[in-house]
Amino acid sequence: MTKTQSLRSILDHFTSTRNVYVDPAAKQTARDFIVKTFKDHGLHTWTEEFRSNQDEYPGVNVVGQLPGRYTGTSDDKIVVIGSHYDSVQTTPGVDDNGSGITALLQALKLYTSPDKLKCSRDHTLLFVAFDLEEGQPKSNVSCSLSGNCSCARGLCGSDFFVKNLTQSLKSTGAGFQGALVLETILNYNNTPNSQMFPSVFQTYFPQAYQQLSTNKFRGDFLAVIGRSYDDARLISGISNAFKKDGKCNFTFVDSFPRPFSE
Repeated sequence: MTKTQSLRSILDHFTSTRNVYVDPAAKQTARDFIVKTFKDHGLHTWTEEFRSNQDEYPGVNVVGQLPGRYTGTSDDKIVVIGSHYDSVQTTPGVDDNGSGITALLQALKLYTSPDKLKCSRDHTLLFVAFDLEEGQPKSNVSCSLSGNCSCARGLCGSDFFVKNLTQSLKSTGAGFQGALVLETILNYNNTPNSQMFPSVFQTYFPQAYQQLSTNKFRGDFLAVIGRSYDDARLISGISNAFKKDGKCNFTFVDSFPRPFSE
């Protein structure tokens, strides 16, 4: 099976709306596939259940751990690769975010291939599938009765994961190197004016806007977004990998500073 065929076979599991307001069963099926894939590739796997706006449908993150030599000690420096698997109510969620979760699972398959497993790891690598990245309506009965509408803004799963991870780091004294979160990376369109932006994009990112304008606003790029200081090592690692990969059709263009503080 080629890499393209492998990606397609994974993506086919994320082509139905994964939202409890539309199809709870489809979301459960997708989650079960993630759990199975994690376990099939040797990850120590568990789920994190957290409260949502609907009491009958709590959020569920899926976490898979590849331990390293320093796992569980103060010398550990954890790395996270994450992506959310839920979708909004109005789309099948293929790009947002079947593409991200597919890339995560493909990365797992490649990283746990026999030749890679021969290499020793010093630090813990966590693969995380987040739930409830998308916001939940405030109008449902559970939310109205309990007053618990915290998931209306979205990002509930990642917020819960970070709080749990923080407690774990405190208990072991371990460090954290960074997280790579994969989001809406499927669509490619080199037609002029195929890429749209929020109205404030030009104001906040004038250099990036000018670069995209020069390229006639084609949707033919991937964006890596991070903090200029804290994430500098991670971002440079990604850009260097693109530059060194002779088989990669993407060219690293430029980096642009964020217009606000960390």
